[in-house]
Parts: sequence; C-alpha cells; structure tokens
Amino acid sequence: MYYHKSSVEIFDDISCYQKIRKLGEGGMGEVFLVKHLKNKKLYAMKIFSSQEKAERERKFMEKMVSFDGIAHLVAWGKSKEKVFLIIDYISGISLMDYQRKKRKISGFKILCWSIDLCKILKQFHQNSPSIIYRDLKPQHLILKKNGKLFLIDFGISAWEGEIVKPYGTKGFASPEQFRLRQPAIKAMDIYSFGKVLEFCLEKCSNEKKLKKLAEKCTKKDRKERFGTFEIIEKRLKKMLFYKIYCVVISTVFFLSGIFLWNHMRQPQEIVKKETTNGSEFDFTKNLIRDYKKQLKDVKHVISFSELWKELQKIKKEDKEQGELLEEMTWQSIYALDGKQKEEAVFSFGECYLTKCIKAKESFYGYQRVLLYLESERKNAEAAYEKFIKKFPAYEEIYVDYGIYLCRNKKWKKAKKIYQQGVRHTKMQSNKAKKLKEKLGT
Repeated sequence: MYYHKSSVEIFDDISCYQKIRKLGEGGMGEVFLVKHLKNKKLYAMKIFSSQEKAERERKFMEKMVSFDGIAHLVAWGKSKEKVFLIIDYISGISLMDYQRKKRKISGFKILCWSIDLCKILKQFHQNSPSIIYRDLKPQHLILKKNGKLFLIDFGISAWEGEIVKPYGTKGFASPEQFRLRQPAIKAMDIYSFGKVLEFCLEKCSNEKKLKKLAEKCTKKDRKERFGTFEIIEKRLKKMLFYKIYCVVISTVFFLSGIFLWNHMRQPQEIVKKETTNGSEFDFTKNLIRDYKKQLKDVKHVISFSELWKELQKIKKEDKEQGELLEEMTWQSIYALDGKQKEEAVFSFGECYLTKCIKAKESFYGYQRVLLYLESERKNAEAAYEKFIKKFPAYEEIYVDYGIYLCRNKKWKKAKKIYQQGVRHTKMQSNKAKKLKEKLGT
C-alpha cells in the first residue's frame, strides 16, 4: 500500500514512478531519481531494506511538512520486502562539489548561506519536541541555481534528549556524537554548523569575524559554544548589514569621485553658466581646495565642527559640489581606526543635530551616527531619543527607532515608541504601516 501525504492517495504499486538514475546510497538505503509518469515531475525515491529505519525517517519528515529550505516528503509506502519514501528532488549542486569547483568564494556569499542555514536549523530546534539533525555536512547542503540553500537527508535525526548511538561524519560531527549513551542535544548541530562554516572559509580570506564565529561554534566544551541559532543568526545579520552598508558607501564615494573629477575639469565653463562674478568663483574654488586639503589628512583635523561649517559654506555657494564633498567627508571618517573613528563620527554627526534647523537635513547626517552605533553593536537608544527630543514631529525617526528596537527584541519599548510617534506625527508612510503590522498594534 502506498500513501500520498496531501490527498492520502493509495497506490497499488510503484509502477507510476519511472527510475532514471541512481543518486546515491548509504547506511540507510539507496536513493534514485524518479519521474512520475502522470504529472511528469521528478522526485527522489529512497528505498530502505529496514522498515524500522524507514518508519523513523518518515515520522521526522512528517513533522517537517511546514519547514522551509528542506526536501519534503511527498509519498511513502511499503511492499513485502522494502519500504520507500518519495521525496522532493532538489536540483542543484552540493556545497561540497561547489567548493571544489571554485577557486575563491566571496565572504558575502558565505554570509548569505550561513543565514539561510541558521533559519533552516532554527526550525528544527524550535519544533516541539526539538529535532536534532546530527548529520550536517557539505554533502547534505544543496545549492539551487537561484542561490537558495536546501538541506536533505534526515536519516540520523533524533529528538532532543533521546539516547542515540555513536554516529556521525568525522570532521563535521561534534565530539559528543561519538560518546556512548549520549543524549541528542542542540549543541551538536551548532558544532557541525561551525565546521561547515570553516569548510566554506577555506577559499575565502579576510573574513576574521566569520572565522571567530566559527571558532566559538566549534569549542570542545559545549558550554562555550553559542546557545541557539537565533543568537548566531543575529550576529550574522549584523555582519551582513555592515558589509552591505560599506559597499553602498564605497560605491557612492567612487561615483561621487568620478562626477567631481569630471565636474572640476572645466571650471571656467561652469563659471560662465552659473555666475558672472569672477571673484565669487575664486572664493568658492579656494574654499573647495582648502576643504580637500583637510580631507587628505582628516585624522589631524582639529575641529570637526569647524569643518562642518566650511562644508555648509561650500553647499551654499555650490550645492552640487557641496553634496559630493559631504559624501567624501563621511568616507574619509569611515576610513579612520578605532577611537579616532568613533570621535570623528560623533563630532561631525552631532553638528547635523545641533546646527540644522530642518529635521530632514538634520536626519540625513545624524543617521550616520545611528548606523555606526548599530554596526559596532553599541546601544543606539540614547542617540535616537536625543534626535526625538530635538525634532518630535519627524515621523521617520520613530519608524527607524521602532525597527531598531524590534531587531533587538525590545517589543514593549518598540510599541511605546510607535504610539509616541502616532501622537506627534501621522505615521502614514509604508514603513510605518509595516512596523504597525509587525507590532500587532
């Protein structure tokens, strides 16, 4: 008898599935690529000689029916001698084969994979009771053409706390998995996650933060590892956010530099179009020249407040040039190190808050302070509230502050800030509406 999970359809035999080729085999059974003769879809057919092993895997897969990022169970059944499972066929390349073929893998790509994998494994651990995957390795991770990551093969999964036999893939399984009478625990999957991350980083240099994260996951003492995949995912998302932010800023700086170079090549033509006063042009030109000199040696700038004032003079005389120089200034500040960078960000960013009259203009620059605090994993609440105190009727600050609090799981305070925003502003933007939905207010 053969049962289909969605319609409980009963098959008389498996002749409706045509075998195409063998995909692999292991201790649990053989796997074939098959084609359904009626709907023409491709599936993976896993054939077991042991009914006990098949029943166990089937029960786990039925619990995973709502999970994202895995190969789902489609149908199952048994004959006199064998048991089989019909599973979604995930077309793609294993992470193992992908890594072997590529000379180098970007840190950005590894970050995205790691976040996807965290989301998948988080579902296992959040299930009731928790499911421990126990067999995480590059061969079981499939990359589709669209870059999406999928997890396959649940043959040795176990319920949390279940006493399991010593089993696992050396180099990826945790030390606990090879101990006798060891209960299945979440730390096993966290260790294997770190080992998979280390495997990916073999062909990626200059990713120190990712390497440190992998090291913490793979500590021999399980108490020293991360406690949950939620914590790991949060760390990875912050890394990704900072990486994207740096790329955007670098791109803006690069394009700004090109535009500025082209714009300054023929200053006399610009003068003829924009002003008939030669002395006014000379004054602006001298301002720009002096300002650029300071940017070249920004680490020795004595007063960022004075630098900000000079920038406003340039923007008043030539708005386009001023905006380009503004981006160049921030890029120069971001290039500084440690304490010097922090002081420069705050000194220059505070000028927008204290000296700008319009909220929009003020937020444009002050937002860099908020982004810096988040990228450095520092508490930004005081900085948000400082801006609200100066500009209580500016909607965007309430929305951004609410989103920041949600990211940090401070739901009560996020609701309070949203309600404060409603009292002072309309809160009608799309971002505000999405925040409202997220908070359920």
